[in-house]
Amino acid sequence: MSIRTSVKQMLVRQQDRKYEAELAKLRVTYAQWAAEQEKKIAETVVTEIGERAGLAEFVIYRQQKGQLAENAVERINAYFVKHPEAEIVYGDEDLLSENGERVIPWFKPCWAPDTYRAFFYVGSVVAVRSRLLQKLGEPGVVTEGESTGREIVFSKAEEIRPLMDRLFLAAGGFERGCHTIGHLEEVLFHGTFGTAGIGLQGPAETSREKAEDEQNPWEEYRTAAESAKLSVELAAKAAEEARELFARELRVSVIIPSKDNPSVLGKCLRSLTQRPEGSVPVEILLIDNGSNEENRKKTETHRSGLSKMRIRDQIEKPMMSYVCQRKEDGRNLLLSFRRQRLMCIRDRTRFSRR
Repeated sequence: MSIRTSVKQMLVRQQDRKYEAELAKLRVTYAQWAAEQEKKIAETVVTEIGERAGLAEFVIYRQQKGQLAENAVERINAYFVKHPEAEIVYGDEDLLSENGERVIPWFKPCWAPDTYRAFFYVGSVVAVRSRLLQKLGEPGVVTEGESTGREIVFSKAEEIRPLMDRLFLAAGGFERGCHTIGHLEEVLFHGTFGTAGIGLQGPAETSREKAEDEQNPWEEYRTAAESAKLSVELAAKAAEEARELFARELRVSVIIPSKDNPSVLGKCLRSLTQRPEGSVPVEILLIDNGSNEENRKKTETHRSGLSKMRIRDQIEKPMMSYVCQRKEDGRNLLLSFRRQRLMCIRDRTRFSRR
């Protein structure tokens, strides 16, 4: 090894040690970060309460094993006051170690109906407006003037899942453009766990041999399946929407971009014509992306042979030049040419790989 190489490696090691020392000073644990967030949240809650006077009537469903975070009720109330359209609110959570240190946060996504159906990801704390509970006629849950921030404790997710399914369904959580389910992006709950039930990278897999208090504290949310009532309701709703859709005259716009590949294009067009009688009518938008003259003639031959199909005007080379000048995807630009509600983009390059 040359002297130059040795000196270079020595300098690199010195620089690495310098960077490591700087990173060690900047490192912040989750507990430290959470403490800073608590200070900011406390200041925000005081400000919001001062700006938005009033109380919202709601009930909080929470897990028995754990506790609500500081000012959780006030933060939920402020959210409901700020968002009068919201019927249900859920928040993030974390775990408390045996020495009281906050560890392993669970930051949840915004409302996602498919994810909710897959598992009970709203977790350990869910706040529901009293008016929604009254709408469903829940007896003994809502008391006039006493429902603001009232806590209802559950021990197992499977106990609360059927009621939550009904509430999310009644709140319109499975409708398009839903704005009635809110996600408060703050930690509202601190769960507990046993030392054997969690690993360095998060909750460990549940083991039957472990004691109940040592099991994965979030495992039950993954295994709590949706209620049969929710499955039936959503299936019936999807069937009704399908009946309404097919009751109207239905056409599908198929957009096919192609350039200098008439043989594959012909296969693609034939696959659209060889369909059973009574199938959905199709209009074809054939987009020629600047093919040479010989291939354009072959494409015209394919086009003239499709007597049963109506092909929209072929987009000529000047249009595709315009697309290139604007640096846009020709398929996206040409979506405005479609006339039907449903649409399919058939890429000839993908077709050739089949």
